Amino acid sequence: MKANTKKILLFCIIATVITGCIPSLHPLYNDQTLIFDEALIGKWMFKDKDDVQIWQFSKAGEKEYELRILQGEKEGRFAAHLLELDGKTYLDLYPAENKTMENLNDTYKMHLVSAHTFLKLDLNGQNLKINWFMNKLLENDPNQLKHEKVNDDKIILTASTEELQRFVIEHSKEIDPNGTEFTKMEQFFTKEDVIFEEKLLGQWQSEEGDKIFVKNIGDNNGYEITYAGCDEKEIKITAITAKIRDLTMLAVYLSEPTDNEIESGQEYLPDAFFNIEQIEPKLVLREVDYEDVAGILQGCPVSKSHQENVFFFVGSLKQ
Repeated sequence: MKANTKKILLFCIIATVITGCIPSLHPLYNDQTLIFDEALIGKWMFKDKDDVQIWQFSKAGEKEYELRILQGEKEGRFAAHLLELDGKTYLDLYPAENKTMENLNDTYKMHLVSAHTFLKLDLNGQNLKINWFMNKLLENDPNQLKHEKVNDDKIILTASTEELQRFVIEHSKEIDPNGTEFTKMEQFFTKEDVIFEEKLLGQWQSEEGDKIFVKNIGDNNGYEITYAGCDEKEIKITAITAKIRDLTMLAVYLSEPTDNEIESGQEYLPDAFFNIEQIEPKLVLREVDYEDVAGILQGCPVSKSHQENVFFFVGSLKQ
């Protein structure tokens, strides 16, 4: 058993972008407790001075969500199940196929075993609160639930679904009502606002040596963009351009929208916006916060903080 739990822990480290979770061999849900709430579908953002997270829920089945979690450039994808226990709502996460696994060979991957993690969820209109509660409930006495300990006393829960549910119900009042608070992201443009800027195509280079390679994909309305910094590290993204009021925005997606995301109406919910301030004689891009895009749509001037932002990229087209 201990050899197997080491593999489970390794998978949790590789596939989970959240720290502080306690993985479990068994799910928290069963057929009797599963629920589905359409209001959860969409993109949710948490932002403070040290961290920005995007949680994106799409419908993946009758009572199943596809969850994409984005922190900076790091992305994780999960199968997510919403459940209700004694009138309270929880979420069960299970790793889906992730880009981080693509570079692992098949022999290595077959030694990895997936695990579930649980959180308390409160949904109220445009506000979402999550709480990773299991650590706190077990910190004083881990023996309340069956488990194994591996690698510096890391806990892997082995309790059955029935045992997990009973424990959570019995201790639900001990769960901290506070948590990480997310706000639902608005959709700022539609298909009718999408335009194609042919002048963006090509290879651009800044004076500092940063490079951007832009090529056309799709039906002449999308771009595949490769950004290479001075350290030669490459970041590949997809993007479209859209007119928002009198501004031309580059709407950026860290990964191409999946079928589930498109079918859930999230094709025009990018991960970030860049204002294309000019293309000729130099390409000038400046990042714009979601809050500023919302303000632009309401006719408000761009905030002072945005005006003072350094440019993301200023470069010339290489012939």
